[in-house]
Amino acid sequence: MMKADDNKTRLTRRSVLWLGGGTLGAIALAACGQAAAPAAPAEEAPAAQEAEASEPEPQAEPVTLNWSLWGDSTWLEAAQAGADQYTADNPNVTVNVVGFKESLKGYITAWLGGSGPDVAMMWGTDLVEAGREGLLINMDEYIKRDNHPMDDYIPFQVRAMYWPETGQFGLPMYINVYVLWYNKESFDRLGMSYPDDTWGWDEYQSALLRHTDRNAGTFGGVDMGWGRGIWKIVQNGGTIVDPEDDRHATFDGPEAIEAMEWMRARFQQDRSMVHGDEWASLDIGRIQALLQGTLATWEHGSWGPGQYTVDFPEQIASWDVAPLPQGPAARATQGSIDAWVLWEGTKDHDVAWDFQKFLQSDSYLDLQCEIASIQHPRASMQDRYIDIMRENFPALADKNLDAFAHPVRGKYAWPNGGLFRKDDEVFALIVEAWNNSVLADGITVAEAFTDAAERANALMAEG
Repeated sequence: MMKADDNKTRLTRRSVLWLGGGTLGAIALAACGQAAAPAAPAEEAPAAQEAEASEPEPQAEPVTLNWSLWGDSTWLEAAQAGADQYTADNPNVTVNVVGFKESLKGYITAWLGGSGPDVAMMWGTDLVEAGREGLLINMDEYIKRDNHPMDDYIPFQVRAMYWPETGQFGLPMYINVYVLWYNKESFDRLGMSYPDDTWGWDEYQSALLRHTDRNAGTFGGVDMGWGRGIWKIVQNGGTIVDPEDDRHATFDGPEAIEAMEWMRARFQQDRSMVHGDEWASLDIGRIQALLQGTLATWEHGSWGPGQYTVDFPEQIASWDVAPLPQGPAARATQGSIDAWVLWEGTKDHDVAWDFQKFLQSDSYLDLQCEIASIQHPRASMQDRYIDIMRENFPALADKNLDAFAHPVRGKYAWPNGGLFRKDDEVFALIVEAWNNSVLADGITVAEAFTDAAERANALMAEG
């Protein structure tokens, strides 16, 4: 993320720090009533109370947390503001914010060697590997003890951060969900209604076709990559992995093959989605293509709206967003699994968990959105996300930002990792099948995905 506007006043909605203080209860002194033990003179009572009140309260042991996250300037700014807020309420805790731009494998190496950050941002297969190897704190008992609202997250997102042997080893940093971006002027030109949450595959396919005119240099859509493509399987009622067995790939089932055939037809049959050499020859980025009308639609994430109002202020009116079209059987979209994790080797697990709770609070998530323009991961906080984005970026006032909230409220975003026992290897096989059949049309979808699933299952059966 980049700064939305260097001249914009930051933290306009930041919560005021609540610095609570204790009060001393009244002390009642009762006389025993015996003459030999008279009550203390009245003037001495305040002195006695003052002496008792001046006794120092036990001080919490000092704790230092090293907090590491991706070194984007706005993310670091949000983290530092959060660290300042947390330590104001917890003066015994020091939080050191550290930015990195190296491989997450470095975390794993450090942790295995007995060092590394206490709190860290992780994602993808590295997140899953660290959690499954027991390098991260199992938060199950803390979650149960504090009744942390796990049902406020997208189930598939937090499930990717869980492993039966090591428990819940991460909680979401934010959510990046994919929606349908579209060029309003392109739809106006054709006299078509804009996409909305009633669209299904038929409406989507019709729009892609109508907007594709190679003579005019326009296309209905663009290759959005295998990661978005395979979630059409879930939209069609299929599964990618057996819900009861992460060693069993199921992306070769009939619903999966049918969904991949639908995608292949958009690239190869009606050619309403541009890809490959044809796309490369246009020599233009996807957002620029969408804004100028070369693309009518684009399946893209939620991190862009604020930044695009800054980068392309003259083209704000040309775009809007809608939920991804619903499939024949269900809604599904891709969602991120970027997480905050706690190192098992940190010196004070209780403090680390308390800091994790702070990172999941509306106080910090509001602040993170205000500064870095990233979306709250909790369903109950989607109105807060929309309000903050519109306050920080007035040009978004008429944009359908509820499209980004839709998959979170509906809890139908699926993770881009943490599905298979061997994520890296199996996803490589899916990519190979996608490229060879959907994009290159070299072999049939059924051949490609059946072979990939068989190879994946054999690989995972090895252990």
